[in-house]
Amino acid sequence: AARTADCGGRHVEQRTIDTTMKRNALLIGAFVIAALVMIVAGILWLSGASLFRQQQHALVYYRGNASGLYVGAPVTFRGVQVGQVDSIGITVDRDTLKALIPVHVRLNTGPVRFTGNQDTPVDIPTLVQRGLRARLVAQSFVTGQKAIELDFVPNTPSTLVGDGKDPEIPALADRFGALVDQVAELPLRDTVQEIRDTGKLVIGVNVPYAP
Repeated sequence: AARTADCGGRHVEQRTIDTTMKRNALLIGAFVIAALVMIVAGILWLSGASLFRQQQHALVYYRGNASGLYVGAPVTFRGVQVGQVDSIGITVDRDTLKALIPVHVRLNTGPVRFTGNQDTPVDIPTLVQRGLRARLVAQSFVTGQKAIELDFVPNTPSTLVGDGKDPEIPALADRFGALVDQVAELPLRDTVQEIRDTGKLVIGVNVPYAP
């Protein structure tokens, strides 16, 4: 009888241990799955990708200075964000050493609707033919960061410089780019020194007193 009771107790104890181990295994498995889901969601969120968005990729080539533009900068259409900058590169011609700044942008075409037929897909080459252009605009004058603004500007040159593999949106010159370049080329230090010298001369002139 004692042996029977002892064996029964061992069986109960073994079943308890097995149940606990199975429960722990389920908890560990659920934790691992939840962690993987959170990692994937975090990667999608950080990359700005979404499986439920209609997206297109395009290229914008800048010949001049693209300072202030950064990866992740917004791409807007008349103030409404429709995408972001994916990457910024540098292409240099081996013979002429002329440089281009290719900017890859990812556009979210979901919010775009056409009158008449709302199911009409967004075709970037067609929109480019009708005047779609890209321009660098100041996002913040304090930080100097810039964004890309899209808009329809008919009757402007549509010069494409890419190889045609990806849709390309022609770039327009920055509205204030020429002015900034002219100011940067001014000899400001010499100009300031001349103003100081002129001020000293004016102060040193003895103006006769007229009673």
